[in-house]
Amino acid sequence: MKNLKNSLCLIIICMTLIILVSVNAFAKEKKTLMSFPIDNSAGAENSQVSKDISARINEIVASDSDYTVIVYTPRILSVQRLVITNPQKKISLTGPFSLTPKALDSAYEIASATGASTALVGSIDKCIVNDNQEYEVAVTVMLLDVKKKSVLQTIVAFGNSPLETGSMRHASLIAADKVIEQITNKKPSQAIPLENKPIKKGSSAIIMNFSYSISDDADVNLRFKQAAKMLQTYITNDLKSNSIFNIINYSNNTPSVARAIREKKISSNDISNFTELTKAGSSKAINLAKILSASSAIIGSIDSIKMDENKAEIIATIQIIDIAAGSIESMITVRGTYTGTSDESEKAIIEKAAIDASTKIIEQLKNPSEKN
Repeated sequence: MKNLKNSLCLIIICMTLIILVSVNAFAKEKKTLMSFPIDNSAGAENSQVSKDISARINEIVASDSDYTVIVYTPRILSVQRLVITNPQKKISLTGPFSLTPKALDSAYEIASATGASTALVGSIDKCIVNDNQEYEVAVTVMLLDVKKKSVLQTIVAFGNSPLETGSMRHASLIAADKVIEQITNKKPSQAIPLENKPIKKGSSAIIMNFSYSISDDADVNLRFKQAAKMLQTYITNDLKSNSIFNIINYSNNTPSVARAIREKKISSNDISNFTELTKAGSSKAINLAKILSASSAIIGSIDSIKMDENKAEIIATIQIIDIAAGSIESMITVRGTYTGTSDESEKAIIEKAAIDASTKIIEQLKNPSEKN
């Protein structure tokens, strides 16, 4: 009898172990993805395209239960340690992380140092207005197996958006979503905002500092910075004069803001730095709007600038966030243009293009069905 009991106990233990081993064998291992910034090969005037695609991929893939995303930055300690301990490898921390053999070697080394099992690199192939009067963006992305130093998947994705009713940003996000679907085998559940809701006039709003692309070219960088400041100023004034929003002015010294900074609910950099059109940017804007009891927050960016002799063209986007809903209620992209004379300075020409962009944004806010 004793032997029978021992045999039964042994059988139960064995069956339990078999079940545990089976569960572990079939459990899906979560992949760690090192996401490198998409290489901008679309020119300085379209540098926002690669940033938009990278931000969209990182945000959506990070929300997938099968992935943990590490967004690359040279400040990661394991990356800095890699360079210090292996100076002979001459690993570039600044990229570009494109699709060349040398760039791939750097990506493998860096991703391995962080413990990532996979890595993502990519490059913009095309960023144009095509013959069909569409914004067109093409991107090639490689998904890498870090341990084997091999390419798991090469993805080529296109995004198209109508010239009259869309934007280059919209085309970029469409291309990004196609990449995401190939990586995760799922369609992104977070839709790209297309339809703008009517704005409730007279409601309170804050305006965050408009963002712009940072370029290695000092002259291009200055153009973007000037255009962002000008557009923000004119939109603020136009919103006030048209009574579309009751704009709440604020600074680090505003009592409610100063208190929030002391209580570490927000940082002073959130006030002084520009706010990007990303999930993190939206969260920052919502947080500040709640502190100031505003019903909406407005964030914006200069997506591209082109100068051709005395003509300036600015592509700009603004997002209006409904604080109560915690979502974007309007996203507007416009093209502001101005052709000046040989006597006008570049700054003056850019300023008048910014005025044109602001005017078109205000027109769309007044009449959401109209596009410019």
